Amino acid sequence: KGLSPWLVRISRRAGEERAGAAMTWSWSCWLAVALVAVPGCSGFWSPALPPVGLRNRATSPSHLTMAYHVFFDVALREHDEAVGRMIFEIDDDLPTKKSLDNFRALVTGERAALDPSLRYKESTFETGSAYTNGGTYKWSHVCKGRGKNIFGKEKIEEVGTLQACKQNPGGMGAGAYYGIDVGTVLDEWLPDDDEVTQRLTVQLQKPLGLILEESDLGGCFIAELLEGGAAEKGGVLMAGDSIESANAFDCRGEELDEVLEVFADAGSTINLVVTREVPPGIRRDGSGLTLLTLPIGSPGCGQSRFDIVRVGDSPNAWGTRLLANSLVIGRMVSGQPCIDEMASGQGTPQIVNCGILASESG
Repeated sequence: KGLSPWLVRISRRAGEERAGAAMTWSWSCWLAVALVAVPGCSGFWSPALPPVGLRNRATSPSHLTMAYHVFFDVALREHDEAVGRMIFEIDDDLPTKKSLDNFRALVTGERAALDPSLRYKESTFETGSAYTNGGTYKWSHVCKGRGKNIFGKEKIEEVGTLQACKQNPGGMGAGAYYGIDVGTVLDEWLPDDDEVTQRLTVQLQKPLGLILEESDLGGCFIAELLEGGAAEKGGVLMAGDSIESANAFDCRGEELDEVLEVFADAGSTINLVVTREVPPGIRRDGSGLTLLTLPIGSPGCGQSRFDIVRVGDSPNAWGTRLLANSLVIGRMVSGQPCIDEMASGQGTPQIVNCGILASESG
């Protein structure tokens, strides 16, 4: 019903156990769109670590969070030599939503099909004495991106919302910064025995390339991602993810037929909310406090620039003063050797790959 532009394969397997007279249904469907569409995907993770600086532990061992991890794979451009990977935990619960959405989209490159400059991949970090170990080292590394944001020509300005997350570190010469309260970060750990439910919001363009199956407990989950479909190319969804909603329709407990109708009634894109149970394992590596910030009121603000600031490794006289007029959105959870190599001055650090992680063990 209503699936004329779709190629849909539905198979139902029913089995009846005579002893218990229990009926088990298993459904699978192959979703593809016959219409021509440019595959695309956008999304953000809510990974297993609760948001930095805003961590309110739930009493239940399984709880939803509002944070996600991004990774940057870095190489030295002149030598085509891999340096390593940095992973940052990003707090997605800050009030500066436009800035966060812009950063996330440039990390995933979800708009690069429309404009290749709307991504961080292949961008470089600034070089020179200010970014190299030595007397003028500023204990930070700057990536200017390509000077564009996803909202158009105007710079992103969130003056009102910035005041809601203003931090005053105190001390002589210490200017205000915004975003995560750095003072709450160091003592926050997730116990080893906690299991966390991740929630993912993703927008897909058809053809989707999904095989769904109906769960024995009700609702639907992703059984398989088809090669070449938008879901597979986007690199965000995984087999086993549960469909929580589709275009704001609550799919929890719904039969597969109902979910398919929502998919069919969608236009060229569909917005999904998906959940995933993640076992314990994401841990911090104990490295120095290194933060990811966006500039406020300085060159590159409101566009694509981000800074990596080594607060914990800097001299005591610097510390949080390095964060003045910055929006702190995340902290490094691994990658200290990578940033040490970036500061060695052996070449131009370049982002060869970046994206969002579901989880990171170790």
